[in-house]
Parts: sequence; C-alpha cells; structure tokens
Amino acid sequence: MQKFILPIVVLGAAAFLLIRRTAFAKNLNFVIRGVKVAGRLLAPRIEITIGLQNPSNQRANFRSMSGLVKWDGSEFANISSFNAITIAPNSETQIKLNAEPSVMGVFEAVKKVIKEGLKGRIEIVGTANVDNLQVPFNITKTL
Repeated sequence: MQKFILPIVVLGAAAFLLIRRTAFAKNLNFVIRGVKVAGRLLAPRIEITIGLQNPSNQRANFRSMSGLVKWDGSEFANISSFNAITIAPNSETQIKLNAEPSVMGVFEAVKKVIKEGLKGRIEIVGTANVDNLQVPFNITKTL
C-alpha cells in the first residue's frame, strides 16, 4: 500500500499545477489599444496594437498568436505574431500587429475607408499560446 502513496501524491501535485496554470493563462486580458491605417492604396494594411494584461502575481510567457480580423462583421484580414514575450506580473505589454487584408477583403475595405474613413466595429478572434497552453480570445472595439 505504501508503494502507491508516492505516485498518487506526485500525480495529484502535477494535476494541481496543471489546473492552476490553465486557470492562470485564461485570466490574461486582451485589449485593442489602437488601430491605424497604413500602406498604399493597392496594398493597404491596418496596424493594430493589442494590450496583453496580466492581472496575476506570476509572469506569463506569451509565445505566439494568430487570428482573424473582422470589420463590421465581414472577414477582413489575418493577423499573427510569433515573437516570444514575457509579460510581467500585474502589468500590460503591448504588441503591434499588421493586419493585411485578404484578396477578397481588400477592395471592399479600401472602398469603405475612402467613403467613410476608419469607422465601424473591429473584432479579432483567434488563439494565443501562453505558457504552452492554447488560449482562445475574442476582442472587439468600435471605432
């Protein structure tokens, strides 16, 4: 009976750490801090600044993110970042992303920006790799 106690304690501790780490990664907040139009008429891009907020007392290792940008509900572009960043405890770190419109979205986007300016609702849906855990996110901002 005693030979089973050590493996049970080790498995219990590992399960506790995994559950705690998963809950920690899901507590990160993703916030759109800025949106700016850049590029040329035939090759526009939107520069999006995202704030990663870490409200915990532990540092977080942000490894990558990818997602889809929607503008007023229509798919517009893809974003990605594969630069590893350490987010300090109780702080916010900003990441700048370039959203380059897809072939189908570029003409509608240019037409809309020329007519109305950069107004509307921008939504980013995707997944981030934080501490080797996949964390889904969905952030929205009305411009």
